[in-house]
Amino acid sequence: MPVINEAAFVASSTAVQPAEGNLLFNPSLEMVDFDNDSLATGWQSQKEGESDTKFTRLNFGHTGSSSLKVEVSNHVDGVSYYQFTPLAILGGGTCDYSVRYLSNTYSEVNAVYAMNDGSTEYQYLGVSYPSPNGWSTLTTRLVPPEGAVTVSIYNLLYNNGTLITDDYVLTRATVVPFDRPMVTITFDDAFESFYENAFPLFQKYHMDGTIYLVSNDFKAPRFMSVKQIKELEEHGFEIGSHSVSHAHLPALSSKELRYELEESKRVIEKKLGHPIEAFAAPYGEYNDFVQAEIMKVYDSHRSVDVGFNTKDNLTKKNIRAMSAVVDTEPETVLGWVDTAIANGAWLSLVYHDIVEDGGMFTNTPDHLEAVLAGLAARDIDVVTNKEALEYIESKNLTTD
Repeated sequence: MPVINEAAFVASSTAVQPAEGNLLFNPSLEMVDFDNDSLATGWQSQKEGESDTKFTRLNFGHTGSSSLKVEVSNHVDGVSYYQFTPLAILGGGTCDYSVRYLSNTYSEVNAVYAMNDGSTEYQYLGVSYPSPNGWSTLTTRLVPPEGAVTVSIYNLLYNNGTLITDDYVLTRATVVPFDRPMVTITFDDAFESFYENAFPLFQKYHMDGTIYLVSNDFKAPRFMSVKQIKELEEHGFEIGSHSVSHAHLPALSSKELRYELEESKRVIEKKLGHPIEAFAAPYGEYNDFVQAEIMKVYDSHRSVDVGFNTKDNLTKKNIRAMSAVVDTEPETVLGWVDTAIANGAWLSLVYHDIVEDGGMFTNTPDHLEAVLAGLAARDIDVVTNKEALEYIESKNLTTD
């Protein structure tokens, strides 16, 4: 596991720049808790389960002179985290949340709500990926459930490692719809099961989608051939890159990362005879540096960050998505579609393998057919990733 060189960041901190409309107290952690110098005022630390956990308030930050560090070792079970004092939700409504972080491991981001009936509800918001060599940013959007009274948010460390955080921002969001809702159905890895089990269903419902493939897999068992990929393209499917070897991109050196991005593009373009513009990071893993390198090579990056894309939050460097796994019911997916319709959003769906009796990242042909039939019955355009972006750009909308 890489070590975070904290000394390297002490001199790089810049002045605190308050975020307009930030609902959080002491978001840059500059005020020290009177009773506990390992805390910032308005923040709490918590350890659950069995591990050796150390909470520290550091004398450097992304901005200013303070940040919060959670360090876990000898982890057996449970989680460790900081959280801000629960904030009263006045009038509910959609909020945007972000935090700057350094980390040599993964952490899960959740919101916890106290409800007006005395119960507690939890909401999964995403994952922050390793970023030991530079500050990265986690951004997400949350919609408090009806009846929520207060909210807090935390990055859960659930294994050994270190997480340093600073510059928390929680603001109210104004959702700005596109003039038509859209859905893009994407498939990662280009399994041969797609050609055998999914392609006939797409033909039946006269739809297409976007497939992200690993360039090393062109001749591998269980994956589609160049001939099959070209047939899909003839029927309107878009092909994107999913790297050379399905590597964990944040763990790579700069040279290794560039190879995964550039070589996969070169190989796929040579095989198919045209430019490849779309990319999806393997495992959905990226940090700020990885994201910047992706956008030097490709026109867009579809992540697996949870959410919908609307006029106010769309960025081509991080197209948000909703992922269907083995226990995701078709009704759940169509509920996401209905949310996109109601909010004038672009919904990107993530699938992998279409087989019977598969593992976590599989869905059955019956599941897919139910979703495609439901889409056909609804007033929403099913488009490729490229078609969605071309439409949005034709309307002069910002998609940086």
